[in-house]
Amino acid sequence: MKKILLGFFLAVLLLFLLGNWEMFFTRDDPDKVIETSMVRLLALPWEYNGKIVRVTGFYQSSGFESSELYLSRDDARIWNLPHSFFLTGVGEKMAQKMSHHYVAVSGRFQAHGETGCSAGIIEEVVSIRFFDEESNTWMRLEENDPRANQ
Repeated sequence: MKKILLGFFLAVLLLFLLGNWEMFFTRDDPDKVIETSMVRLLALPWEYNGKIVRVTGFYQSSGFESSELYLSRDDARIWNLPHSFFLTGVGEKMAQKMSHHYVAVSGRFQAHGETGCSAGIIEEVVSIRFFDEESNTWMRLEENDPRANQ
């Protein structure tokens, strides 16, 4: 009876390990882009601290000092900074072109930076897409794209 129980236990253990091998034998890649929501990033910032995230929100820029990604258009309208992340690494012309649009941003997240009242910083921005409401499509706009300088 003991041999049967031991064999059953070993079989269950083997199946568990085979099904969950990634959990035990892989390491987190710090440069892997993690897609998440603004709500999750605001609620659990420590889970994403130092990691590259892709998040969608409402972008507002009013010059060099102010470049934030807000949870919603209404949050941006009333400057609800606790529902925002400060963005760095966005060129001034690109910031002006994409201001007041919904954008999808990928960059390294820092949970508690020197941001005043915002919830954190998204720095080292590697890509930005913005939603063009006129054409109802997502568009990528690179810094050297002629449309960024118009």
